[in-house]
Amino acid sequence: MQDGGNPKNLCSFLALDTETTGLAGRKDTRLIEIAWVKGTFSSHDAETWQYLIKPEGMLVPEKITELTGITDEMLCTSGIPVCDAIAAFSAAVKTCDCVIAHNMSFDKTILSDECCRLGIPGHPPVHNEGRWGI
Repeated sequence: MQDGGNPKNLCSFLALDTETTGLAGRKDTRLIEIAWVKGTFSSHDAETWQYLIKPEGMLVPEKITELTGITDEMLCTSGIPVCDAIAAFSAAVKTCDCVIAHNMSFDKTILSDECCRLGIPGHPPVHNEGRWGI
């Protein structure tokens, strides 16, 4: 990382967003989508990823479908296992200088909860805790 962590001088970023079945920190809340954009602060080029999560005995509440547009059918037909989505995210994080999000504490809690359920060390998967922001 360059310039002691000043975001304007970092080479690359990952902007994260998650969608869930409810509020962070509740035992019944599950990750239903993870998406991110990877880019650099010096270029307009960016790459995007979006993964729907295959349900494991969960249903998407009607209110969540209204808010996100994500349905049980979408998850069943297009979803991938949560462990695969977290693995892809973890690999992406390792190639950037910082992770940013609109509601970082929510996203980190959701990822941490999913990692705990799966027995994955490092909750959530980051290579440098100081590179998470916003």
